[in-house]
This record gives sequence, C-alpha cells and structure tokens, in this order.
Amino acid sequence: MKVLLLFTLLFLSKSTFGQEAMNVIEFSKNQLLSNDAYQVITTNKFLDFKNRDTLVKIIDNVIFEKTELNNYFGYKKDWAKIENEDTTAYRKPTEKYSVNAYNYFYTDSTMTQNSEYYVNQYDMRRETNTVYNLKGFVIYHEKKTFFNNILSETESTTNIFDAKNRVVKIVNKTDRKNKEENKQTVIEAVYTKDNITIKSENGSIICQFITNKNSIGFISKLSPRETAKYFFYSLKNKNFELAKEYCSDKLSKEISSYELFNNQVEDVNWLGGSDFYSSNGVRIEDVWEIKFSTSEKQKYNVEFKMLKQNNGWKVNEFKIVSQ
Repeated sequence: MKVLLLFTLLFLSKSTFGQEAMNVIEFSKNQLLSNDAYQVITTNKFLDFKNRDTLVKIIDNVIFEKTELNNYFGYKKDWAKIENEDTTAYRKPTEKYSVNAYNYFYTDSTMTQNSEYYVNQYDMRRETNTVYNLKGFVIYHEKKTFFNNILSETESTTNIFDAKNRVVKIVNKTDRKNKEENKQTVIEAVYTKDNITIKSENGSIICQFITNKNSIGFISKLSPRETAKYFFYSLKNKNFELAKEYCSDKLSKEISSYELFNNQVEDVNWLGGSDFYSSNGVRIEDVWEIKFSTSEKQKYNVEFKMLKQNNGWKVNEFKIVSQ
C-alpha cells in the first residue's frame, strides 16, 4: 500500500537565464495528519463509515474538515458484499493483466500475490509482493525497484489489525541504497463506537462518523437510461433488493410480482430505443431480444417511465410486451 505523497515540487519556468526554481513546498502538519487519517480509513476498506453520512476531522479540538460520505465513491457501495469478501475478490484474472505476471501462494490464513514489471527503456524492474488475510485486508505490501539489476529502493507497508479487522498500526518504511535516506513512519489508531483517534509523528487527529437524520442518503448520478438498464438487469439476475435501488417507492412495492418473469429470463440483448423527455419525467421505449427458458429468442417492446427524485432518477413504471 503506497504512502500518500507528502511533498509537491513546484517549478516556475522562466525564459531568463539563471532564474532559480522555487523551493519545495511542504504540506502543513494538519494536512499531513489528514493524509494519515485517509490511510487508516482506506486500509480498513472504508468499512468504518457504513450507514454514516458525514466524516468530521478534528485537530486540537477544532474542526479541520468535513466530508459528506453518501456520494464519496460516486456510486453506492454494497457494504454487505464488502463485509463478506475474501481473497478471491482480489485475485487478478491472468488474461486481463498481460503486462504483469501475477503469481499466488496460499497458507491457512493468507494469500500472497507476487508480480514483476519491466521498463526496458530505463533497464528498470519492479517487484511487488502483497499479503492479504482471509478477509481480503492487506497485511503487508512491498515494492522493490531495480536499475541494471541493482536494488535501488524498497518501499513497504505493514498493517496490524485487531480481531474486528480494524487496522491499529501502520508502519511505512523506505530503504534506499544511500542508507542516510532511509525513513520510517508509524501511524496508530484507537477505536471507539463512533470515533477513531489517529496518532503519528504529525500529531493527533480525531475522525468522527456522524449519522444525519435529515440525510436523503446516496444520490444516484445515473442517467434515466442507465437507471433503467441497471434496474432491468437486476431483475434478470434475480437481485430484487438491488432492483429496488433503481425504482420509486411505488414500483418497489410491486417488485415481487416480477419474480416469475425474472426466473424465466436466460439472455437479454438491447436492440435499440428512444428517450422522450417531458415535464413529467422521461419515457424510454426500447426493443429487446429476450431468451426465456421456455421459448426461443424473441423481440419485445420494453417501456420505462422515469421520475426525477431527490436521490436521482428512478423507474416509476415498467412493462414488457412481445411484438
């Protein structure tokens, strides 16, 4: 796991000969602390703010930053899926990653992923080694960089978790050929019901996760057509709870009536369609080719009536008719 960048170099281009570059600009202690907090939260796979609306960062009893969490990712997280993840979710399919050669090794409690990457132009080779626990949390990550087959730098992160898979200590190390440039940082985290207190060489920061009773929750950024597509495929995949995320309260109550239809669908192909906008919403008229378990593929007229609500576009009416 890579340590966040702590320093930014700014250079001012000048046409005048002899103009010196600007000095290195450092982040403030508070910004560095905020980065430390971010590393703790991401190492926990973001589980700490499930069902919470706002993250408040407090330094020296003063609010440093507020972050709205419902749209933190830009899409709605499936927290139940995350909590049930294991190492299989992090194993990379070989056929999709032809640049790197990934190898895997297993013990009763870990999965280790090794890979190598070459840049022939610079005669550079990079080796990475990542160790996951059985729930898919990274407990160790190491990256070695070689030039001309000589080890130039080793970066590593060791994460120590408690019994609830909450990281309590993060040790970041950098070892270089010039040992005077070696460095190590330690971040520690203490958990209470709603807070995390994070300490490092930069000081101490408190992260509070707050529930807002007036929050409308996640706000979908999907277009009407995207919403309709995800709704339909959720039905096809028999995921009725997910389908309800894309429909209005009115249609949500009717979802169970689609169970018979959903169980019969084997394949779906979109052939074409049109969107019609009005003051009342959007009507989508599509032609789909659908294969049911009891028949051959046929063309069907599929219609969605979409409503714009406070939390995004939702399917309000849906029907499918054979041609």
